[in-house]
Amino acid sequence: MSAQTVEFVGGPLDGYAYSFSHRPEQLPPLAMFSISTDLVRVLIGQKRKVTDRATSTVLYCLDRKHDGWRYSHAATVPVGQPLLDSA
Repeated sequence: MSAQTVEFVGGPLDGYAYSFSHRPEQLPPLAMFSISTDLVRVLIGQKRKVTDRATSTVLYCLDRKHDGWRYSHAATVPVGQPLLDSA
């Protein structure tokens, strides 16, 4: 199977494209990342700094578009706030 790409739309990963070689149906329906300057360094091919702390958690939902697949930004939660409201 040839490599395919899933694009991230909106939020801090807007425009990032992830290449994969398995079936698109095997992509997770929800993607969650801890956002830090370290993550950005890794995505642009620079060396990590393990001292960086996450500033937020971001959630993306997978959806099919007419010409492929994409992860759409669903939420950004600052560090220290719960991901789910317990009320």
